[in-house]
Amino acid sequence: MKRVFSPEEKDLLQADSQPEAMLWALWTGKEAAYKVLQKEWGEGIPSTPRLYSVQFTEESSPESGKLSPSGERLFTGIVSTPAGKVFLSTLLASKYVHTVATSSLPTTDVVWKVERMPGEQPTSSEESAFVRAAAINYLARHLSVTPADLEIIRPRGMRSLAPPRVYLRGREAAMDISLSHDGAYAAYAFGLAS
Repeated sequence: MKRVFSPEEKDLLQADSQPEAMLWALWTGKEAAYKVLQKEWGEGIPSTPRLYSVQFTEESSPESGKLSPSGERLFTGIVSTPAGKVFLSTLLASKYVHTVATSSLPTTDVVWKVERMPGEQPTSSEESAFVRAAAINYLARHLSVTPADLEIIRPRGMRSLAPPRVYLRGREAAMDISLSHDGAYAAYAFGLAS
């Protein structure tokens, strides 16, 4: 706890009615902020969790029709980082926590979705294929194109695979995308460039 959370974050954990869920909400905020900075600044950004201070500014229930089921808590907030502020929205549900972060406001312009994966104990490659297909199908509807028009590729970086990119009809699309999966749930988020 001392290595990861600030005194203010520890106070928030103790005061929350669901401290274990709040722990994961804070952790995903730190992780999402780091990933935003890593995309923008490269591999020189420090990853020490205590350098990323999460402050939730508002809690609400998700708007009906946008996110379900009931009982979810939606937080918006700011993460103070070594490279400035990152804005976030965190969905805290009974079975998962999902956070979307951006370096510019508002996170409400980001499309994000969490889906339950079919089957029992999928392999990592099955999880990856599922979340890519789900994201492509959602994007195709959103952009009024066919799924065959879209592709998600993770180019090779200097040391490892780079973050995923969306290609529309063979050309890189002006949008950012994030994919995640954990064996039971798949999540994706994307934002169109302004």
